[in-house]
Amino acid sequence: MTDAIDWPAVHKTLAPKCFNAAWDLLDLEERSAAQEEELLRLTMTSHYHWTQRADCTDRHRSVANWQVARVFAVLGEGRLAMRYGAQSLACCTADVEPFYRAYAYEAIARGATIAADDAAAAEALASAREWTAKVDNAKSRAMLEADLETLAIGAV
Repeated sequence: MTDAIDWPAVHKTLAPKCFNAAWDLLDLEERSAAQEEELLRLTMTSHYHWTQRADCTDRHRSVANWQVARVFAVLGEGRLAMRYGAQSLACCTADVEPFYRAYAYEAIARGATIAADDAAAAEALASAREWTAKVDNAKSRAMLEADLETLAIGAV
């Protein structure tokens, strides 16, 4: 009898579970230091498991990198947020919807804002707005616009 691990099943189970658990922590108004550590662990674990799945698409990779970027932004790590935002953008191939490209630029802008890189923030914010205008779904576009507004008024 072997104790073989069914890695595809593990990846399929843990990728979304960790993503959603991280999202729950992101939704909190305030987090303790322990919750911030948990948030980072969950996000990186989700990222790992998504990228190990055989069915991982460019869109999945973009979202996984975006979530890592958002977590680093929340933790005040602007340069790391920019790095993962750029990785999110790099995953936005021609078949990935404008929504995801807009959010990749949003991540870069948010990280640049935290890193006090005003030129990069302004450039990424302009690109995010350009791609947001291409989003057909009104609810998705409104969500993007609301997130971009937090950058426009200086909040992160």
